[in-house]
Amino acid sequence: MRYQRTPASNPNGLAGLMLDQKMRQLVRDRAEIAKALYQARVAKRTGVLAREVRVVTYIGGPTPRWCARVIAHAPHAASHEFGADGRPGAHDWPAVLAQLGGAG
Repeated sequence: MRYQRTPASNPNGLAGLMLDQKMRQLVRDRAEIAKALYQARVAKRTGVLAREVRVVTYIGGPTPRWCARVIAHAPHAASHEFGADGRPGAHDWPAVLAQLGGAG
């Protein structure tokens, strides 16, 4: 999807662009791709990790702009990612970011 600036959607220059609803959708679309990559990657013995992932968008950053957060909220998501009780973590999120081409 390519963003095309129009005077009505961007009244305040770059700040207006970064807060535009089209930008929010672009950011959300990218986060949804990350969510799908994570869901495809995690172990699916019970399917809980893959099912319990959500995307939220919010205005944040040092200069106001749309940001997205992909949240794995299964009860054991943290122990799966980082490890627990001497077991190593899966470290799925860095691999997902590498697939997206981002450094995080």
